[in-house]
Amino acid sequence: NACVSQLGAAGAEGTLALPRAFLLAGSESVVATLAPLYDLPAALLMARVYWELLPGGTSTWRPGEVAGALLRAQLWLREATIGALAAWMREVEAIVAAMGAMTGAVATLDHLRASRLRVQLVEFAGLDSWETPPEELDRTVPFAHPRFWAPVVALGV
Repeated sequence: NACVSQLGAAGAEGTLALPRAFLLAGSESVVATLAPLYDLPAALLMARVYWELLPGGTSTWRPGEVAGALLRAQLWLREATIGALAAWMREVEAIVAAMGAMTGAVATLDHLRASRLRVQLVEFAGLDSWETPPEELDRTVPFAHPRFWAPVVALGV
């Protein structure tokens, strides 16, 4: 997460910022931020963008699809309850664990990262523990405010 990566110095040739350098170097698309983001929602948002771009997801990685994947990820994060976020993280963990049979220790590291994300999610939402009753998890929408997802933009085709 390179916060405010879209902002740069204005010059005679326009704004000189990190995304422009990637686009000039040949990247088709760049995802950038216009304002600082909290680490947890930024990690969830970008993980969901990549999830949306995976084969079998809702996209097939075509030019211009990055913007669509970002939009779907932003809408998902905006509307996701803690219960929905937890279910999605369990789904991702299951896929990583299945891949772990082929990659060994990588699955263990990713599982530890996912466990840490769960703890951060509960703390971020101000809940007592991960064992909070399911009905409360399904009422809590921690990232509805635009500050968690709106500063992220897609540039390029």
